[in-house]
Amino acid sequence: MSQQNRVVVVGAAQLGPIQKADSRASVVERLISLLRQAKERSCDLVVFPELALTTFFPRWFVDDISEADHWYEKSMPSPETQPLFDEAKKLGIGFSLGYAELTEPDDKGVVHRFNTQILVERDGSVVAKYHKVHIPGHEHHEPNRPFQHAERYYFEPGPEGFGVWAAFGGLFGMMICNDRRWPESYREMGLQGVEMILCGYNTPILMCQTPVKIFCKASIIRWSCNQVLIKMEPGLWASPKAALKKASILWVKRASWHRAGRSWLRR
Repeated sequence: MSQQNRVVVVGAAQLGPIQKADSRASVVERLISLLRQAKERSCDLVVFPELALTTFFPRWFVDDISEADHWYEKSMPSPETQPLFDEAKKLGIGFSLGYAELTEPDDKGVVHRFNTQILVERDGSVVAKYHKVHIPGHEHHEPNRPFQHAERYYFEPGPEGFGVWAAFGGLFGMMICNDRRWPESYREMGLQGVEMILCGYNTPILMCQTPVKIFCKASIIRWSCNQVLIKMEPGLWASPKAALKKASILWVKRASWHRAGRSWLRR
């Protein structure tokens, strides 16, 4: 494949806050609007944030977790999200989307809840699915907090680890939010030859991000890849507007690698 064919224009689509009362259909319309903006800017791929279809519901605790089932997607695409896939196919643009997933019962009859991200090609087909590995926050109700961060109550860690998939003429990996703070996230994908990592996140503005950004930059230099980081504004401290922004798109000139025995060597 020629170098010219390996140019991928990526748009980081930052959403304003999604409220509890917002319907799934209204959120999908906002995502479609951002897809259209991205197409006008000649994007091949749009990256949406973590949990992009709902409010960031781990901020609230419910005693009966089944009361939160309406925040989860039981299929993807679903009747409510199918218009997003249809529009992407019509425009010829791919996307990466974060959402809450509620699985069908497994062989033991257990239903799983994952913080999920998918990668969709320009023809509307799902290339890959990733489940968040590093789940932050707490598992039990902590009423003394100004707001809850109960991700460990609502989600379980993904069992598959970090994969890399061929798409858009390159090798893509995914991570979600807290995954970007851990060296093994980059290492697992780096050893598979990842060229671009897509990461949606939802970290509150109250938390200092400078050390994390430094770590992310150091990691992509170490593994000679690119990374797109895109944040969802949670709504407690954000403008309600949605916009297609540069956000944090980290780029490093990719080195040439070859395999020698059991080691990876950099030319």
